[in-house]
Amino acid sequence: MSANETTQQKLRRHAKEFFLSGINEVDPRSCAFNSMTHCPLPTPPGRLFLIAIGKAACAMMQGAQEYLQQNDHTAHHCLLVTDHSNFKQIGDCECLSAGHPVPDSDGLRATKRLIEVLDTAQKNDLVLAFISGGGSAILPCPPDGISLEDEIALNHLLLASGIDIEGINLIRQQFSLLKGGGLARFAAPARVEALLLSDVLSDDERAIAGGLTAAPLGSVAQAITLLKKRGLWQSLPTAMREGLQTRQTEQPFPAPGNAGNALMASNRMLTFAISKNVKKNYQTCYEEKSMIGDVGNAARQLVEQASGLLVCGKPVALVCGGETTVRLGNATGRGGRNQELALRFALNVEKRGGFHLPWAFLSGGSDGRDGPTDAAGGLVDGGSINRMLSADLSPEALLKDHDSYRALDASGDLLLTGATGTNVADAQIFLAAP
Repeated sequence: MSANETTQQKLRRHAKEFFLSGINEVDPRSCAFNSMTHCPLPTPPGRLFLIAIGKAACAMMQGAQEYLQQNDHTAHHCLLVTDHSNFKQIGDCECLSAGHPVPDSDGLRATKRLIEVLDTAQKNDLVLAFISGGGSAILPCPPDGISLEDEIALNHLLLASGIDIEGINLIRQQFSLLKGGGLARFAAPARVEALLLSDVLSDDERAIAGGLTAAPLGSVAQAITLLKKRGLWQSLPTAMREGLQTRQTEQPFPAPGNAGNALMASNRMLTFAISKNVKKNYQTCYEEKSMIGDVGNAARQLVEQASGLLVCGKPVALVCGGETTVRLGNATGRGGRNQELALRFALNVEKRGGFHLPWAFLSGGSDGRDGPTDAAGGLVDGGSINRMLSADLSPEALLKDHDSYRALDASGDLLLTGATGTNVADAQIFLAAP
């Protein structure tokens, strides 16, 4: 702490440093390199196909290629597909980019190219697939009768619905030839080994990136039930609704028999790494339970937990992870679940009359992107609401329109990290000190 740094400024600095240190611990490049040590590579005549998919694809491919170089091994073909914001060329790999969180025509072309490569794999070959979150949107693969425009409309609908990631992927799988084990089926008869960077709190291999190498999450009938329960059925594109009705008695594919799945990193690993560093300076309360469900409920719960820690009068911290949901309705504002969680946290503290000592609260997406914005989330403190009011903005009115970005931008509370190249859901950090 410098001579001119206030306690408030120190807390804000620490929160961001702890967040970034945790992200560094789940670095996809290192995870991929280390995971390769447990993967027996094929010997001639078998060939190695190295595939990387998702927001972390570039870093994972880089780690995998470094391992091959150090061990005098080569791949027959290297292909990666990532989102536009994380794209960069990696060695001599065939590198493609696509839209996220909404699919685009680049993604459709990338999917077709991936299938072409997989179709050349033979019995003695190994397809080593590094998969991270984002792969579901990045690789649209609609069946006959469903257009890319239908897929785009579906994704807009699901992203505004407040449905959790497992439910979203259950529905997406009904309109994809690649999800729910499709990648492994296209690669057959070759063996597929998938190494997963999980952005799903349950770490369920069926939900990570749409379950490209795993069994489907459920049946057509279950997807229909969920869509009707959440009031989305009539809003589906007509071709999708009619297609589900025609197939509603179908049973889902079994788990692909030629594929294995192993976890490389997860949200729990991220929050544990953050907590480990926080404990060096704070009396830490590490909250193991994931923050899920409605963002408003999550904010109220976190404020209650934070308030309970303050009675000791010592430097304290609360660290947790998760992935909340926001139901946008007809809102027109900009933001994301982490920005909204941070804004709601600050508002809830203000309504309680404030905390009696300096504090800071961070909520951030590990990928560095929260919703359709350039921010990873928000970093608020006891002065945040007053700074918004001083800018002639009403935080409550902006929140009603889900315009958390504008509120946090005005108060200087946007968490800006740039794309991190990883994706293991979100983390929250509360710090307070006398």
